[in-house]
Amino acid sequence: MARIFNLSYDISADLAKQHHVKEEDLLTRESFLNLLIESSVINTSAKLSIRNIAGFSYSHIVINPVKTTIIFKSNLERKEIVKILHSYIKQLYYVITEVKEDENEYLGTLHCDDELQTSCDEIVKSILANQ
Repeated sequence: MARIFNLSYDISADLAKQHHVKEEDLLTRESFLNLLIESSVINTSAKLSIRNIAGFSYSHIVINPVKTTIIFKSNLERKEIVKILHSYIKQLYYVITEVKEDENEYLGTLHCDDELQTSCDEIVKSILANQ
């Protein structure tokens, strides 16, 4: 069963420098989303729906209400996701919580910046297209 997770993260150049992370191993927003997809953290077949006040509904793989927070569905449990995220602890700060409310009720209350939302979904869609 797919669960809904809210992941807030900060890819830190200072943290990576402090831990002497090799340049080829540095995370970017796109490479981070890519590793979440490759690790099966993000369930790309289980889309989220969000409704705006006018009642229009949108379907997304990843909802990005603010630049460093993503909401997604996953078949993994939280402890499995934390294990994957922890392997990037030398360059990443994160907080992950499982959303327990009813999916539609919760997502229907989100106010997303359309520019960021489109950008996030487009990155995910391009990653999937290249696989």
